[in-house]
Amino acid sequence: MGIDFWENEIDSVVMLTWSDWKTEPRSNRYHYATRFAQRVPVFFVQPDSPSSKTWLEKIAPNITLVHAPMIYDVRAAKSLASALYQAGCRKPMLWIYNIFFEEYIHRSNALVRVLHATEDYFTKPEGWAVADPSIRAPLIRVLADVDLLVAVSQGVLDSYVGAGGYKGTTLLLENGCDSKFWLESGAYRFDAPPDDRPVALFQGGINKRLDFPLLIALAKRLPEWRFWFCGNENAQDTGWDELRSLPNVRYFGTQSVEGIAFLARKSSVGLIPFQQDELIRRSLPLKAYEYVACGMPVVSVPIDALAARDDLFSFATDAESFARKLEEVRTSRSDDAAVERRLAAAAFECYENRFTLLNETLQRYAEKRAGRQVFGYRYNVLVLYDDLYSTHVRAITEHLEAFQRYSGHQITFLAATGTILGVDDVDDTIDFGMFDAIVVHYSVRVSIEDHLSKGIARAVAAYDGPKILYIQDEYENTEIARRWIERLKLDTIFTVVPLGEVEKVYPRQRFPDVDFQPTLTGYVPEDVSIDDYVMPLAERPIAIGYRGRRLPHHYGILGQEKYEIGIEVRKRAAPHGLPVNIEVDDSKRIYGRGWYRFLGSCRTTLGTESGSNIFDDDGELKRLSMLYSSWDFATFAEKYLGAHEGKVRMNQISPKIFEAIRLRTALILFEGEYSGVVQPDVHYIPLKRDYSNFDEVVRKVRDVGYLEELTDRAYREIFESGRWSYRAFAEDFSRYLSRRLLGRPPRAFVVSAPVISFHGGKSPTTLWPEVAVHGLASDQVLGVTTKRADVRAAVAGLEGPIHIVSGSEPSTNRARAQDGAFIAAATPSHPRPNDMDSILRPFVPGGYAAALDHAPLPHFVEIDLGALRAVNFIKIEWFDDVNRGIDYFIDVRSSDEESWERIADVEANGMIEPPYPMQPIWIRHVRLTVTKFGGQQRMLIRRIEIEEAAHTE
Repeated sequence: MGIDFWENEIDSVVMLTWSDWKTEPRSNRYHYATRFAQRVPVFFVQPDSPSSKTWLEKIAPNITLVHAPMIYDVRAAKSLASALYQAGCRKPMLWIYNIFFEEYIHRSNALVRVLHATEDYFTKPEGWAVADPSIRAPLIRVLADVDLLVAVSQGVLDSYVGAGGYKGTTLLLENGCDSKFWLESGAYRFDAPPDDRPVALFQGGINKRLDFPLLIALAKRLPEWRFWFCGNENAQDTGWDELRSLPNVRYFGTQSVEGIAFLARKSSVGLIPFQQDELIRRSLPLKAYEYVACGMPVVSVPIDALAARDDLFSFATDAESFARKLEEVRTSRSDDAAVERRLAAAAFECYENRFTLLNETLQRYAEKRAGRQVFGYRYNVLVLYDDLYSTHVRAITEHLEAFQRYSGHQITFLAATGTILGVDDVDDTIDFGMFDAIVVHYSVRVSIEDHLSKGIARAVAAYDGPKILYIQDEYENTEIARRWIERLKLDTIFTVVPLGEVEKVYPRQRFPDVDFQPTLTGYVPEDVSIDDYVMPLAERPIAIGYRGRRLPHHYGILGQEKYEIGIEVRKRAAPHGLPVNIEVDDSKRIYGRGWYRFLGSCRTTLGTESGSNIFDDDGELKRLSMLYSSWDFATFAEKYLGAHEGKVRMNQISPKIFEAIRLRTALILFEGEYSGVVQPDVHYIPLKRDYSNFDEVVRKVRDVGYLEELTDRAYREIFESGRWSYRAFAEDFSRYLSRRLLGRPPRAFVVSAPVISFHGGKSPTTLWPEVAVHGLASDQVLGVTTKRADVRAAVAGLEGPIHIVSGSEPSTNRARAQDGAFIAAATPSHPRPNDMDSILRPFVPGGYAAALDHAPLPHFVEIDLGALRAVNFIKIEWFDDVNRGIDYFIDVRSSDEESWERIADVEANGMIEPPYPMQPIWIRHVRLTVTKFGGQQRMLIRRIEIEEAAHTE
């Protein structure tokens, strides 16, 4: 079908990692990043920013490091989304390793999400913790939201499908190697040490994966062998110290890839001496084919993905069999034929071949998606509109309501103009991240500098999904509208400028990433009461009816025609004795149902093309036309409009034409284009601009049979066909949105409840306050994917338990909290001990995270509940495995004068929940103290929850 994934589907790749680019040279993440970067910009996200800010660092051509906050909360997700959006990510592909970025993943506007499964997090290991419960739950949630699962081994793939429940498209893409790099490094050229003692090399992370008892026994069994290790150390209390103390064991620290190549040239055999369990058996270590690319034989514990390549890998299970295999294969290191076979195998397993297979899969994915219908999801769409000066116009209200009635999506309307207290006067930005798209309605006048609320504007600019503008009157203050498009970062404009003229108004060079789509200024009105005003043509007392007006000079010729057609036809109709009712004075205009009554009493009405062909970029022409309003139009046009008239051809259909057709009133129109909707002598009587055919027009106006045939045809083809209806308009919008989102599921399940009703009186009625507050009255069906308990828990998190919350008052070292609770004291965080905002941040609704880095133990957080309270339980949830092996305790007291009472003393291992519930106890202060770390020197708390007893004696 000719779809190019890299050209048509995405504009960037966002890699969500656990990694540190600079300390993990040539990892599989590196290999994919560098190959992605040959096609699109790559943003390599790593969670190492010590603050709540996300910052970018350019490190290579087309590769940018994104330093994201170390805490994976909603605030951090917004920060990351904003930074990526500012960097130009509009249609990214997410390449996911780190599933703790799930808040960002679910909020992202990415059209393609790929999970690269390099570890089996579902199989329970023996002796070390990869299959952590805190990982499995978010992983299952993320799996439900990805389009493609890429696994490094069949075992990992089977685990994610079986235990993880993944049901989508899969690709087995085993870890390979950069054979070209290793070949050019010369690592395959064996250069034995001077004493000719054989060397067994292990390169990689030195951690609990290694079977240290096996290695210790092996090194002792083969004292003539040297055992070399290089890689990052993270192996406390595992036997590593004992191993490296042996005389034939040497640790070279963390090495560059060039350093690894140097060691490989000296080495006889590559080692994979991992613990033997189901997790390792299902894996495929990255180092396997890197050893092969260095020309080395490899001795490994049993690994399913390598079992078929016994020409490259030998397998052993204990020190004795490892020793035997090492002796068997050592001589092949200098066997040229064996080395050549290894290099050929490495070339076949290279990342270039892997990437070719991935590229073919992505291409098929793009073609499959391009050829399918992508409708069916009900998206959450926010429509911004003006309620102050616009919705009294029926056409505007019908246009707005069409989104709700016919689009098939869940529409939320937000009045967005003027000054909005609580939005414009605060620093916080509203989060529109729950919505799948934002529509800025044409009633919000982007031709005016300050019509849109400032706070709403900030929120729209920060939003990273589709942002769609419906715009009219584009000839007024055009440059202001252009700047709003840029400021809000709008990516789709539904314009009434003919598409052939768009480049003149919105130059592609200035708006390269904006999609311009056609729309009309209005559609056939839906008000059923219109039919009450339709009279039989033969009984209508007015032959030609019209209401026009003189527009200011800067609207040009099209503006003048609305006035001139009325004046000239009224003058020319008089000699023919036609009963006309034509006025061009503003004081004679008719509004509301009176207009329908008037138009329904006319056999025919006049009309011209709408809009203006003069684009007043900066309002200067309007200023001049006001200044020289006493001039006749011809004089003004000659002096000021000559350079502007006709440069852009608008010539749009007016909504009044649809009204006339609905009322079966015949149209007399100047010859023109009318947006291609109506045709001369088919739907209307054409009138030449020099009035040379006016006698023929009069004859047709007097021919009731002709008028009945003309109006019936217009009614049938324009109204009854539905082609120009508000339903058709909204369905076109829905199709466009579905194409934009390419069938992705909605970002969020949005629950809304009716709370207040107005019955015509001044006093509103509050609807079922208890039910509404708890989210049970909703426009969503609960119990399918979102349960009643889920909604109750979410609402309770807003009003029930005392949760520590974000906020800072650095001068007093106190962070505000819900229900008057606050942080009374805490360990200094980073070099800024008073920056409480860097200590506490929101993580989940009702949960908050703390990061206390590089401070001497013990670490502590003390919470003042603000008053003496009866507490049911205190719950601590640690965030991830960096806190594994910590020791901590919890103290409480009822006042500043009382001594601390210890209620929990825990040796933690993973996510810990202290014993609860407890008998309600009266306390005011809670202190969490950490005395020992098992991992990094930082404390990451997922949630501190303190629940007040509902009833106390």
